[in-house]
Amino acid sequence: MKFRGLVHVFQGRLGQKNKARLAREAGDWAMSEALYRSLLQRNFRRPGLHLQLGHTLKAAGRFAEAEAAYRTAIAQRPSYAHAYLQLGLLLQEQGRTREAEDIFAQALCMEPGFTPARDKLIAIGARHRLPEADYGRSAATDVAGRISANLTAAAEEVGRYAVVSSYPARAYDAFAKAYPVSPPPAGGGDLADLTVLVDAADGSPSKLRRTLTSLLDQRDGAWRAIVRGDARLFEHSVTSYQAFESRIQYESADQAIIAQVMQASAILQVSSGLVLDREAVGWIRLALASTTQAAVIFDQDQFREHWRDGMERFDPALFPRQDVLEMETCPIVPAAVAVKPALYPELCAGLGQEGSQLRRSLLMQASRGSGVANVPRILFSVPADQVRLENNTSGGTDLAAVPEEPITVIIPTRDRAHLLQAAVLSLVRKASNRRRLSFIVIDNGSLEPRSKKLFDRLRTRFGVKVLVSPGAFNWPLLNNLAADTCQDGILVFANNDVEMTTQGWDEVLRSNFSRRETGIVGARLLFPRGTVQHAGIVLGAGDGRPVHEGEGADATDPGPLGRWRRRRTAAAVTGAFMAVRQTVFNAVGRFDPRFSIAYNDIDFCLAVRRTGLEVVYDPAVELVHHESATRGRNDNCEKVAWDDDELRDLHRKWGAMLTSDPTVNLQWSSAMGRPYEGFRDISSRRVLDHLAQSGAA
Repeated sequence: MKFRGLVHVFQGRLGQKNKARLAREAGDWAMSEALYRSLLQRNFRRPGLHLQLGHTLKAAGRFAEAEAAYRTAIAQRPSYAHAYLQLGLLLQEQGRTREAEDIFAQALCMEPGFTPARDKLIAIGARHRLPEADYGRSAATDVAGRISANLTAAAEEVGRYAVVSSYPARAYDAFAKAYPVSPPPAGGGDLADLTVLVDAADGSPSKLRRTLTSLLDQRDGAWRAIVRGDARLFEHSVTSYQAFESRIQYESADQAIIAQVMQASAILQVSSGLVLDREAVGWIRLALASTTQAAVIFDQDQFREHWRDGMERFDPALFPRQDVLEMETCPIVPAAVAVKPALYPELCAGLGQEGSQLRRSLLMQASRGSGVANVPRILFSVPADQVRLENNTSGGTDLAAVPEEPITVIIPTRDRAHLLQAAVLSLVRKASNRRRLSFIVIDNGSLEPRSKKLFDRLRTRFGVKVLVSPGAFNWPLLNNLAADTCQDGILVFANNDVEMTTQGWDEVLRSNFSRRETGIVGARLLFPRGTVQHAGIVLGAGDGRPVHEGEGADATDPGPLGRWRRRRTAAAVTGAFMAVRQTVFNAVGRFDPRFSIAYNDIDFCLAVRRTGLEVVYDPAVELVHHESATRGRNDNCEKVAWDDDELRDLHRKWGAMLTSDPTVNLQWSSAMGRPYEGFRDISSRRVLDHLAQSGAA
């Protein structure tokens, strides 16, 4: 197996139990069995060891011996519900379903709240074996009654807590002092000690001292540090730390560092000057043991420090999910990256790189493999004078253009000829390749003579195709009708009340679609007065309604981590200007006509994301939007009721996906439906749930 050699490398540093586990994971059943049996000779009355031995024997296909090991674990601890579960799973795998049913039932008798055993009984059709006292009709009725009686009060209490636990953005230092990082939950994993690789190439002893001191203050002491620096640094008294702390080691030779890195269980790469929160090592070890991703990042902030008054913390960097586009365009590279052995070759090859450059390359490599996990906990503080914003907030790296790909702009309209004329003229005049640009205008019952004359001029001057579709307004039906007449290329769905301001917008779209991950591209929209109207859509803000990011902000405001001024993935974008390939549009089933007015764009974005493609917000395409100039705003009870009814249907269709936004860090709070208004503390359970999902697409 590919990890077998690595197991032998680790043997000198890990405990025997860890060696046995690693051998099993590597497929070296003989070594794993030998190590567990050696442990049992000294600790025979350890049911956990018998259970682990059973896992090894089961993996090796020796089912009878595995069964004996599991039964020994149960005999030594009759209340050991997990051992019953493993025995039941083994029996089920051999087709001994009736025996497995009995074992799962015994597990529930020993521990009535043990849900894995409950779920297994239900899955094999043995619901009748659930204990009546805990799962019968009477018990279920009692539980439902208690939940119903307390639900309203609980919701009110949560609301009160949310208000008092949310701090405005300008009060971050007060938030950090009021809500220090809580210790990680116990029992999160058995990862061996963490190796912290400190890059001290800048040669500053004071910065190095700051980082090492924060390591010495860790509540979890399972760490060791390798300091990489040159000979001049090692002549300073900062090297005296290794005289009284054996966990700190100084190295100037990269080959020596590489030899030690390859023996480490996990590596945390940082630059000197960084201050670790007192709970950092504990959370990092738990995160690495709890995720399958090859790299993990954490949130951070900046600080200024006075020798007497302590740290003043500000400008937190609360990172969203780390996909390739986020890593390419985010102006801040995480100050610390924890990596597993799969990334050691990349780490060792990049030891000579500047710290942030090395961390970016590690994250890029991880994103092409098993992925990058994110822990929404502020575990690191960076000196203000060490924070460097990279100049990539306007859109990230250049992408290859596809100049020949045709673009068809589809615009539904009803009268308001002046709006339509401004929209079409601006799109034509700002396009780089007008010969590959075409228009379809859907006339939804225009009556004004001026509109009829405009349609004729557009046909003659720009070859605009006008489709006539009178009747009640239904945005999806109108756009589907036009899209059905197209053959290939890029479709742009646009409102008749937008005006393009970006020269070469068509080339920007083609460039975005040169990325195979791109499903939808949305634009930055401004109000006529010059403030932001749309910089992507946030899901789950406030009471859970989708809201436009940045709405009302000054056009120069970059937003958190520059997200309103750079290309990035978004949960959704507005249909006022939305681009998608014809093939993708057809593959996801087009627009859903049930959402005739309000949430058709959100629904379509969720459908595209479900296929694994990305929704991309690119501010390099910018338009002025005379928002709702045609339909008007939700300014009466009927319009609000319609909006709510569509939102209700959307929630029935998408469930939690409608209120979950992977592009927004959980520690942001919203006020009055406005995201990024402040900070909130979140539970350890939510952190772990997010960690489990953060590497997913």
